[in-house]
Amino acid sequence: MSDGDDLLENRLEEAARRLEADPTLPGWVLWYVTELTSRPERRAQQQEAQAAAKYDLHVQTQRVQVGDGWSYFTFASRTPDLTPEEVAAILSAYLTPNGGRVSGRAIRKAGDDGRYTAADEAKNEARKREAVRARDDGNTRKREAAHARDDGSVRWARRVVAAALALVGIATVVGISSVWWFPALENRDHRLPFESTTWKANSRNAGPAWPTRLRMADHLLSGGVLRGKTRAEVTSLLGPPDSSGTAEIGYYLGPERGWIRIDSELLSVRFGPDGRVTDCYIWRD
Repeated sequence: MSDGDDLLENRLEEAARRLEADPTLPGWVLWYVTELTSRPERRAQQQEAQAAAKYDLHVQTQRVQVGDGWSYFTFASRTPDLTPEEVAAILSAYLTPNGGRVSGRAIRKAGDDGRYTAADEAKNEARKREAVRARDDGNTRKREAAHARDDGSVRWARRVVAAALALVGIATVVGISSVWWFPALENRDHRLPFESTTWKANSRNAGPAWPTRLRMADHLLSGGVLRGKTRAEVTSLLGPPDSSGTAEIGYYLGPERGWIRIDSELLSVRFGPDGRVTDCYIWRD
């Protein structure tokens, strides 16, 4: 059972006790809402009527003027239809200190016949629409005032922020791009054409980071200098290898090229069954 069902059950029990204690009382108030707050829902009225049948009571909602305004009162009554006089009698008891309710509020009018009609609902909806329209107009005026305060200094601050963000974006793109193009440019600037005597003598070193072999390796491979040569011819061109196997020999070139130079680059030369070069490539260790 939900909290709403519990509340309805408690109110119906209270109404049944009061009607049993006072046989002259035609009914009792379950609850009420002010007209500008909300209006009764038909689904809720059906649920209330089903619950009231347990106590042999009837549930009905009527629009009543109390004090300076109108409210919707939901009654639990002995009969299905309350007359304006019976409504007045119930509210007189409900709104007095002896009834345990708020005092000092007099019933001015019980409506034409005390019932909630389609005309009443139309008036209520019109009042609600007017209240919403007034609220929207107030929000519009607030927004216009806020835009008016958005003067030149605010617009200038926005431009500064936009420019700063643009600069950060450009710097990020340049920084990421430099990881690729800076090492490529550096390698291009240090590249040398292959020449056997200079290779073997290591006489064109450009510091520890750019030894002669590393500078000539790309040209050596792209030119196809070693393709089809025998092992003897390769060692004649490149000198004794740094590593040697049955079908492969290797030459140390120098530190790896790139942004972070922590490994080494080596030239590997492979020979086929006929003892001639079938493949040569650079790899990193």
